Amino acid sequence: MVLNLKPSGTTQRYVKVIMALEFGPADNLLWVGLTTDQIAAKNAEFVPITSSPKCIKILDAIANVIGSHTAEEVATVEGKEKLKEELIEAINHHLHGEKVEKIYFETFIVQ
Repeated sequence: MVLNLKPSGTTQRYVKVIMALEFGPADNLLWVGLTTDQIAAKNAEFVPITSSPKCIKILDAIANVIGSHTAEEVATVEGKEKLKEELIEAINHHLHGEKVEKIYFETFIVQ
């Protein structure tokens, strides 16, 4: 995702972020011991979810949380950890049943 950050001064800043969500331990065991083809089949199950109303709400929550921070606020390790906590809370607000336990930033580039 490429998102606007909250302006700090006259310069508009952006962030490119790719994140992974870790859910509760019960679902983690479903992936253990699978072959590449089996993992690809499981990933294909998630494709229709990306257009679901729940997913749209989650993407909106992510955009709102990230967009409420300045580049300076997310530049530090502490700032990124605080951002993760806020994202978990915002995402879990829209989930019923499963809950996000951790977020991992695969890519986090501020420009």
